[in-house]
Amino acid sequence: MRRDALRSRQAILAAAREVFAAASSAPMSEVARRAGLGEATLYRHFPDRARLMAALADENLAVLERLATEHAGSPGAFEMLLSALVGDQTGSPGLVLAIRNGSGRDEHADYARRLRALLREPIRAAQAAGLLREDFTPEDALLIGYMVDGVLARAAQAGPATGARVLDLVWRGIGHRLADG
Repeated sequence: MRRDALRSRQAILAAAREVFAAASSAPMSEVARRAGLGEATLYRHFPDRARLMAALADENLAVLERLATEHAGSPGAFEMLLSALVGDQTGSPGLVLAIRNGSGRDEHADYARRLRALLREPIRAAQAAGLLREDFTPEDALLIGYMVDGVLARAAQAGPATGARVLDLVWRGIGHRLADG
């Protein structure tokens, strides 16, 4: 990819993060405007909303993959990854909702598959250390994400403190916090 095209793509993704964090149903034209680009440039990079949302989801997953790699084998890796996931949800609920609702069924299924695969080893390490219930699965981690979605939809003043409280309640059900162990 040419340097100018790469800069445009990065500007679009950064603008989309801001725009959709504020309003999950914002128009694509607002993304182009915030990126300082024309709509034609936006649509050359992302022909539709689903592809833009898939690219944002890929970026989110890449961050989690880096964290998982950096902390591979650590019993605390799963707690850190779950905290990062919930942090994303509570920090930018509009963006998470936009990604979830805006990506196509295939893209969402692929993201969920990749996330499950990413969480398998950290879950095993936490279970081996006695920090996590033995029957906990990667699918359960996705369920926690959906539970957080429900809390955010109901909590008028949801935010990082809400996410921290949800995590505290969840940890009491699925395992032990590292600080308690």
